Amino acid sequence: MCESKSNKKYVKFKTVAGIYPKERAGIKNNTVRLVDMNDERFKILKEMVDNKKLGGIIIENKETHMKFRRDIIDICFFRILYLDLCIITWRV
Repeated sequence: MCESKSNKKYVKFKTVAGIYPKERAGIKNNTVRLVDMNDERFKILKEMVDNKKLGGIIIENKETHMKFRRDIIDICFFRILYLDLCIITWRV
């Protein structure tokens, strides 16, 4: 789920095949996720925000298992009605 490379922490998320090419090309350079604080990835993201030290993200195509890495440039936690959400934006 989470990897570390040269002191930079990475979180890994999977995406569907139809969106993957847009994310890889930078046309869609973010992902919106439902937050589960029992999931280690969201603990790491929260730590990145609290420490003001952003890491990286790995996006994996669910079907082909192809992956790419990008530097995270913004993390936004917020609540809409009863849903806790997170937007993770990466550098193109």
